[in-house]
Parts: sequence; structure tokens; C-alpha cells
Amino acid sequence: MMFDVVEGGIVEPIEFDKNKLVPEKSIIVMDEENQTVWLWHGQKRGLVARRTALRQAESLKGHGYQAGNAIIGRDLHKIVEIDSRKVGREPETTELFKKFEPILEESYEPIGNLIYVRKDKGSRKTSSSSSSSKPSTVSEKPVKTNSTPSSSSNSSTTQKTTQTHEAKRIEARPVLKHVEKTSEVSKKSQLSDILIQGAVIMAITTQYKDLWISVKPDNSLALEHMDGKICTFKVQNGEISYLNDSFAEVPPDKKSAIEKKIEDYLK
Repeated sequence: MMFDVVEGGIVEPIEFDKNKLVPEKSIIVMDEENQTVWLWHGQKRGLVARRTALRQAESLKGHGYQAGNAIIGRDLHKIVEIDSRKVGREPETTELFKKFEPILEESYEPIGNLIYVRKDKGSRKTSSSSSSSKPSTVSEKPVKTNSTPSSSSNSSTTQKTTQTHEAKRIEARPVLKHVEKTSEVSKKSQLSDILIQGAVIMAITTQYKDLWISVKPDNSLALEHMDGKICTFKVQNGEISYLNDSFAEVPPDKKSAIEKKIEDYLK
């Protein structure tokens, strides 16, 4: 199934059409064949809109979507997020889009409730829970009429997701590995890691006033502003290490000002 994330963060199922991917939209595709939720952001989508769309994608992955009497997407294991601004510029995002593009190019046929199957094989490609082309047999799993899409369902027919898959729900998006390097900033040995983290954040606020700070599973901090990423970093044993794509979207003058400010704070 394909969804449009409209104003207010509401997801609306739409016809499966690659032409729906326009700069002003965030589009979600539930892909049961690859057990993936694809989240694509147009070039004109700001940080808040992208974050809202990500929350909706996480909800669909965790709970599925009820289409008629069938719950679609119970066995989706991961979310792949693609920012179209980085396609062709960032190798990892470009590679992800190359995997997503063939899905958009496939030929599909509708089987009801905006559910589609691939024409050549009739197999699940987007969010169909059936290998049949008949709407009356959409779901492979018996679903009660009054059931609600809940990840805590006790039905034995909807508990195919293993504990391994449950663990992946914590952080399913691809995360770049840290490139460990010694910070060039001079630091007093008595400063704690928390104080150094604060110095980096305060230095960045001298250049960006509206920040979005999130803590990753490895306890690194990701900083973003309304129009994109700033950096992802981690402080351990007094050393600052940045993710290898940090400051890629920051103008050189701002980056230099931030680095100088960090050095001033840590003197």
C-alpha cells in the first residue's frame, strides 16, 4: 500500500503511483515482499514534517493497517527512510533509493481497498497480505471483524514476528558507523563527558536557534535544524567523535564558527 502523509500527520491510503512522489510530499510504502516500510521525503519537506511522517511510519510498522477485514503489514521488520535531497549526493541514501526505485517501477494491479499485487507473479509487493488476486482472500491470517491494529494482540495467527524482529523496532533505520577520531579540541582532563556534550550543543546554538536533539541507541546525540542535519556526535572518555557525515550540510563559515566556539568553551 502507498500512503500520503497529509497536514496534521494523518496518513491517507492512495493509488500506487510513482508520480505521487513530488517535492511537497512525504510518501510511505508498505512492502510485504521485502518486509519493509519505505519512507520517502520530497525536497521541500522540512524537519518537522519529516519527523511527523517518521512517527506515522513507525506506527504502521508496529501495528499494521486495517483495510476492510484484513490487517496489512503485520510482518514488516524495518523502516527505510530516504531524503530525496541526498539522492545523488550521499552514497548511502543513493544506494537506498536504488533499492526503492525498482519497487516503484513494477507493474501492479489493485485487489481492493487500495491494496496492490505485482502483475507478473501475483505475489505480495506492496502491502497485500495475500497471494491471491481476489479481494475476498486478501489476508493470509484470520482476522476478527472487531479487531484493532495493535502490536500487543494475543492472536496466535498474528504473532509471526520473532523476538529478534521486536528488538529491531527500537532503531530500524540505517545508522552510519562512527568514525572514531581524536577531537582536535583541547580539553581540560577534569571536564566530564556531559559537560563536553553541553559545550558542543551550546556552540551549535550560536549558529542555529531552533534545534532538534535526539539520543541514538548508542547514546550518541543527533542535532538537526528545520532544514536538515547538523551533526551526530558522541563523547567518551573526554574525546569527541563525529559521525562521518556530520556538518556535510552546514556552510563552511558556520562550521568554523562552531568549532572555534567549542574550543573556546573547553579551554
